[in-house]
Parts: sequence; structure tokens; C-alpha cells
Amino acid sequence: MATKAPVPDAWGSGEGAAANSLMRESMPFTSTCPTCAAQQLQHGFSPAALQRLLQDGHPIEAYCVMCDRFWPVGMRERVDLAKALAANEDLAGPVDETIPFTSVCPKCFEEQPQQRYSGTALRSLLKGDHAIEAYCVKCDAFWDISPRERSVLAKTFSPAPTDE
Repeated sequence: MATKAPVPDAWGSGEGAAANSLMRESMPFTSTCPTCAAQQLQHGFSPAALQRLLQDGHPIEAYCVMCDRFWPVGMRERVDLAKALAANEDLAGPVDETIPFTSVCPKCFEEQPQQRYSGTALRSLLKGDHAIEAYCVKCDAFWDISPRERSVLAKTFSPAPTDE
């Protein structure tokens, strides 16, 4: 059963995270590993990202460190997440805080709309040269966006040149 949980870290909680930290955007929850049946803390999704994934019916993946295994969060856990988001509407924030972009699916070669990252998360991922994952509903496939797509996305956040 997915439940909202505090985020443990070296300082005791995610509340002490820096203002630009992705941890501050994270909505932790637990999910039961299907291999070892242990409750595993999940903290890689912002409330807005979870809300978007739930609304659009996209999978939400959980991970078990002990088993080194990913699995899709089950229907019961998805319902619990939706209830937690509804109970804390201030956590989800406005849905339009996500930055839409497109990425070409490597399986079907069709351009797929992506809407699960907030502007803050994308800036951090681009700045830190971290992977930005995309998803194709048709192929049920995830992939890292291409260097060209990263470049186009980075230009979205660049200030417009001024004529002086």
C-alpha cells in the first residue's frame, strides 16, 4: 500500500534541503517490493509529476535497493497516492507548472509529448547533466532524451537575446 512518508536524509528530513534541491520538490511514498515484500521508500517524483502521471494513466515506477528491481506501482497504491495528493492540494501545486516538450520514441520513431517535469526539475537536470527520461504510451517504453533534444530544451530556459 502506498503511503506518504517523511524523507530521511543525512540531516534528518527533506525539509532542510536547499531551496534549489530536487528533494524539496519530492513527494515521498512507500511501495511494496514484489520480490522481497519489503516497504520501499520512493522519493523521485514531485507532487505535480505524480498528479500528471496519475491523471494521464502513465506508469509510476518504484525501486527496491535490496533487490535492485523496478516495478510499476499497483492500482491500490495509485489510488492511495491520488488520495494523498487530494488531501494535500497545496503539495500538488498548479498542474501547469510542468514544462511540456517532445521527444522521438526510439521504437516507433514518433514524436511523443512529455509533460511530467516541472521547470525547476528540468533546469536542475540540465544543469547537472543528468538524464532526462521520456515515455511513449503507444510502445510503453522509457528512454533518455537525445543530446539534440537536450539542446533544444536548454534553449527554452535561455534568456532571449536583447537588442542593445
